[in-house]
Amino acid sequence: MSLKKDVKDDKQARLVLNQIGTKVIQRPNPVTGLTGDQIPADTLQFDDINNIRSGITAQESNVEVLALLNVLTEFSGMSPSGIAPIRGTMQTKTLSLTDGAVSYMDFGPGVWHVTDIVVIYAGGSGTITFRAYAYDPIDGNPALEIKYGSTTSSALYNYNNDSQFDHFQNQFWGETHNNGSRQLGLKPSGTFDAGSMTAYVLAHRVR
Repeated sequence: MSLKKDVKDDKQARLVLNQIGTKVIQRPNPVTGLTGDQIPADTLQFDDINNIRSGITAQESNVEVLALLNVLTEFSGMSPSGIAPIRGTMQTKTLSLTDGAVSYMDFGPGVWHVTDIVVIYAGGSGTITFRAYAYDPIDGNPALEIKYGSTTSSALYNYNNDSQFDHFQNQFWGETHNNGSRQLGLKPSGTFDAGSMTAYVLAHRVR
């Protein structure tokens, strides 16, 4: 039996379509400028799926509506769990760093999860400290320090080098709430060649 007929014959699946049936499946292309707080109200969002899914139990009578939600998340480019990577979105982003200053990375459209951060530099000597911050320019609160570490390496620091990064990996970046754009801040302090310090951030979209 086709999914179309299953959904048509299933009351819950019809209710879902009635609720979100006027929304477009995919976000607009970023070149249109319709990103961030300009995303049209009729675009299917992760919260739409999550609000529906949270009230559905895993039983035989709900097979059709669960299948429908799976199709919607697949074609909208969202992870069904909201946590797992969305296929094809893994990226290594770069951020230039300056001694004693916080440099921020704006992840752009979507919600992102960071799995690793490596900083490569030249001429390091003594102890160099590295901090990471979470900052949302919308809510206006001060940046929150979420990671601190240090190294005596003359060339490299990996943020994923201690248990603090476990907490870091529970963070989400980018469009984490309406109109928000949660940014990642990195701050090195020490002696090194400031002209060649770059952070490589491995991240993937989850929504």
